[in-house]
Amino acid sequence: MTDNAGAYALTGLLAETFRMRASAVGYDLGEQNVTVPDVTRADLALRRAVTSACEFTIAPTGILDVQRAGGQFSVTIAHTSGTCAWQATTDVSWIAPATTSGNGDATLSFTYLPNATFVGRIGVVTVAWSGGSAQLTVRQPADLLAFCLATITVNGQNPLGVPAGGGQFTASIAPVAGVPPGICGAWTATTTPAAISFVGPSSGPNLPTSVTFSVPANSSLMGRQLFVVINFLAGTPSAVLTVNQSGGP
Repeated sequence: MTDNAGAYALTGLLAETFRMRASAVGYDLGEQNVTVPDVTRADLALRRAVTSACEFTIAPTGILDVQRAGGQFSVTIAHTSGTCAWQATTDVSWIAPATTSGNGDATLSFTYLPNATFVGRIGVVTVAWSGGSAQLTVRQPADLLAFCLATITVNGQNPLGVPAGGGQFTASIAPVAGVPPGICGAWTATTTPAAISFVGPSSGPNLPTSVTFSVPANSSLMGRQLFVVINFLAGTPSAVLTVNQSGGP
């Protein structure tokens, strides 16, 4: 064994030619001949060992489309070089791997939950190892709506606060995210009570659209609540704007 500086000494050797070999963890072996007593010093410079980089591939890659109803899919992990472990993670809670780590080749199963929302969603599966990683993007479509769901707002507000003096306002009417185009059909706007009057069209063939209405002054000392109701021809759920108007002086 050498000291911390790499120095060593051998004593009591007979006159002979020796084959010297030195080794250290993480380095290639070093060898040379030494003839005693002609050569009294042998320096061996060891080179750091070169190891193959660890590498894996996965399949499929890119984008994987899955069913809205939920289920399972598999990812094949292939070891191509080096020696190290891999770890599997996802960035969403609706995708879960059967196991989160391994060594070498593997077929890894993932379970994904049904999408009960009306908006499609995306999750990313990552298989990582020392020095690299690979990703798979998983897309799941939205649940299908069999009816219309719509919102009505004024500058993003619902309910709408109106001063006692009243005023004219324009409301935006739009289907919620994920509603298939055209499913809402024709619409008609009404008010309750009848104090509100419409400025321009109060009906139309489809969404998105807008409707302009006028709220008269409130002569009462008490505040009041008025409503703009959007009814759809197919009889699907209505969209309602609540108008809260302050009382007069």
